[in-house]
Amino acid sequence: MLGGLIAQTQRRRTVLRYQQALCPSCRSRWPSNTDWQKHLTSTAYDRWSRVWSLARYTNRAIYRTALALLDERHRTVLDVGCGTGLMSSMLAAQGRRVVGVDLSAAMIARAKRHSGSSVTFLEADAESLPIATGSFDAVVNLISLHHYPDPSRAVAEFRRVLRPGGRLVLIAFDRNSHYIALAQRTNRWTKRIAGVSWQKTSAEVQSLLKSAGFTRIAIRPVRYWIKTFAVVAE
Repeated sequence: MLGGLIAQTQRRRTVLRYQQALCPSCRSRWPSNTDWQKHLTSTAYDRWSRVWSLARYTNRAIYRTALALLDERHRTVLDVGCGTGLMSSMLAAQGRRVVGVDLSAAMIARAKRHSGSSVTFLEADAESLPIATGSFDAVVNLISLHHYPDPSRAVAEFRRVLRPGGRLVLIAFDRNSHYIALAQRTNRWTKRIAGVSWQKTSAEVQSLLKSAGFTRIAIRPVRYWIKTFAVVAE
């Protein structure tokens, strides 16, 4: 009984969260495009959280690449788009102080259960991080940027929370990948979840980073079955 009431209250809160605009014809409330996109993404990943731990195998090359791009200067790390905390736990195992952030409540719940007290996890929006300015030596963002309706705002947030001289490690699929191009053309579900802009090229990401104030930017390929690149920016 109590569990049902709590679930019902949570559903009402979710509906209210996305009721921010009025339909011009019927005047009923509907979510803004941006918030609706975030809602679609977070609820999809809520469902996928049950199997997301398999990424420790499928995304192994991505995790290894990210770890190799950090050094002893990067003792405090913010993992944005942390999912179930796989990367966050790997970072913590190296003795780093780690905070993981994700928009999916279910992902964060599983991350907390699996990682124990070694990592702090927050349910939060990458475009509005609840983090103090200049708090981290490094920010890690792995295969997540394409989900953000306003990637320039997210990148600006990455820059804001970094200390002077801090490092951003960002890994993304390349839109020029044949697989990405095919999925975007043919899969309506992919478009619905990933957003209208979906993946970007390395040049587009580099432009976003420059606009956010990063001055030292290096791009390198990642060996993965989908065309993928890593960006190191300071």
